[in-house]
Amino acid sequence: MASPEPAPTTIKLTEGSKQYTALWPKKPMGEDNLAASRAGVERISNLVGGPVLPMRRVEDFPLTSLDGTSPISVRAYFPTLLEEDKLDKQKLGVILFSHGGGGMVGSVASYDSLCRQLATTCHMAVVSIDYRLTPEHPYPAALEDMEAAFRFVVTDLITKQYPEVLDAEKVVLMGDSFGGHLAASLLLRLQRKENYMHIVKPKACVLVYPSVDMDNARHPSFSTYANVSHLTPEVIDMFFKAYLHEEDRSSNSSSSSSSSSSSSSSSSSSSSSSSSSSSSNGNGYTKGRFRKELCKDPDVSVLYSSSLHLFPPTLILSAACDPLVKENELFAQRLKEEKVEVRHVIYPEIIHGFFSGYEIFPEAEEALRETGRFLKECLGS
Repeated sequence: MASPEPAPTTIKLTEGSKQYTALWPKKPMGEDNLAASRAGVERISNLVGGPVLPMRRVEDFPLTSLDGTSPISVRAYFPTLLEEDKLDKQKLGVILFSHGGGGMVGSVASYDSLCRQLATTCHMAVVSIDYRLTPEHPYPAALEDMEAAFRFVVTDLITKQYPEVLDAEKVVLMGDSFGGHLAASLLLRLQRKENYMHIVKPKACVLVYPSVDMDNARHPSFSTYANVSHLTPEVIDMFFKAYLHEEDRSSNSSSSSSSSSSSSSSSSSSSSSSSSSSSSNGNGYTKGRFRKELCKDPDVSVLYSSSLHLFPPTLILSAACDPLVKENELFAQRLKEEKVEVRHVIYPEIIHGFFSGYEIFPEAEEALRETGRFLKECLGS
């Protein structure tokens, strides 16, 4: 895959967008350089993530995948802004957050700063999930991990471990990019599982430049902003194929463990784990058939769901110069047609990835505040 071409002169970008694009290596992310790709994302996150805000408590919880075969983990952040005695009077809402990275890169460690900023800005607890990554663990592994995390939050963390601190009536699903896909898909998946929904029903959804259509090559923004940033059509295509390939168990059987970092690991240990997975399998992960028929499955591409009327109030934050911006617009329109309360904010002259780049994107702080305002309106606190 070739490196991104310079952005067309007709497309104006902020200085932060230009700086962010310049940080990415010339060799794009790929299956043939997994360890380097994952380590590169951790490095960039450390550079642009912004302040590591103090928390009242940060706690890691080891979990197990739904099928009981793989270890996963979550990290819970409890903000410090509320006075100690106020916590006894007003419980905290909970944001279940899923990170971006195309399903192939990113981790709890690389999103640590953002989750702290979210907890502080929104005055809510944030639970960040280290789901299993592709190509080692194709669909539906990450989505099932999201469900396992939601199950833990509603049946254990809120009701058993912190019943006096956390509010079961104020649970929010949130994610950026691929994580936005997971958050939206989980919400629809939960609607089919009454054993969860009668306990806790998510009261709001926040999706940051989400991937909602994996058949998105037909959208005009896909070509208009094809080479504006690190998120080129080739990279997007690689992400989708890694996510939707049929697992070749004969060549992949030796790598059944999670490729994402454990809850107690640092970004360096995450990279080390990824390197181990990569070296043991080489280019063998995606030998299985690409399941193109899944591209329009509602669990994969929520844009095609017939159940969008079930969404709670939803905030969509988009970058104007993003290949995904058109599908975000269409998704917002579909939610409106289904009478869902939706707010769609598009930040001009901005590229994909700005939300986790607090250090160089002033718009990241604006988006955090917008999220805080929206959730306060939705949750009444």
